Amino acid sequence: MNYKLENIEGIGPKIKELLEKLQIYTVEDLINHYPFRYEVIKRSNVNELKDGEKITIDGIIEGQPTIIYLSPKLKKIIFRINTGTNILNITIYNRVHLMETLKTTKTVTIIGKYDKLKNTVIASDIRLERLPLVPQIESIYYTTSGLSKKSISKYITSLMLGGYKPVDRLPTYIIEKYNLMSKYESISEIHNPSDAMLLKKARQRLKYEELFMYLLKINYLKNKIDNNK
Repeated sequence: MNYKLENIEGIGPKIKELLEKLQIYTVEDLINHYPFRYEVIKRSNVNELKDGEKITIDGIIEGQPTIIYLSPKLKKIIFRINTGTNILNITIYNRVHLMETLKTTKTVTIIGKYDKLKNTVIASDIRLERLPLVPQIESIYYTTSGLSKKSISKYITSLMLGGYKPVDRLPTYIIEKYNLMSKYESISEIHNPSDAMLLKKARQRLKYEELFMYLLKINYLKNKIDNNK
């Protein structure tokens, strides 16, 4: 099957243009758009946090969110959440578009910085869902305006689950000799890590292939030069 970007669910002409801004023109470019870092998403213990530390917490919204207009270009939404053990004040700046959604949403996850003195979280991200029961490793991608990291992850997952098989350029005897992951496994793990150990193995596998292809090209050029003498 000839896989193309436009065959992936959710990728239309506008999204294709945004992907091209990231130098993504083919499905191979898409799967090779690796995360530049990873973030472990797990629930923080508020009672153990120090002032100014990062916090990831979920809870139920209490009362109605309020917009405060600080200036024509600076607005903030404030509300409270009940985490089950604490009541936290939440502040998020210049996300007025969230207002209507927050009015009808009960459960949220908040990621931000904890102001211990004011018992306030200055949120950098609000997610309309509970935290997972166990910690998860989240992939963080380079993006462009209009294209979120969540969308990139969704397109890659859709491609891999849709039957796409990346070309495995390593010989079978090398994979078996060094007990390496297959290309499909390593690509799946690099984008959707299941745990830290498998992620490490996936990165090693892809680096090994990169080195192998580099040495193969060097050897090819050397033989070509020798044959032209």
